[in-house]
Amino acid sequence: MAFRHRLCVDLDGTLIKYDGWRGEHHFGDPIPGAVEFTKKLALIGEVVIYTARCRDGKHMAEVTAHLKQHGFYFDSVY
Repeated sequence: MAFRHRLCVDLDGTLIKYDGWRGEHHFGDPIPGAVEFTKKLALIGEVVIYTARCRDGKHMAEVTAHLKQHGFYFDSVY
């Protein structure tokens, strides 16, 4: 099996706009260039989106849906 890098990227303030906590159901818009950045990362290895929003597992589906809606490239959310 070929070695693949695992690249972890934070969500709030890194991929999507964040100007303070507004609740678990509020998501900022993508930061300009962020979707393209994740596309380039996907060429290098496995892309893991890291967020404290999923610390208890309750909001994993909502975070994943938001990322997919905006076209982010990722393999998993942690």
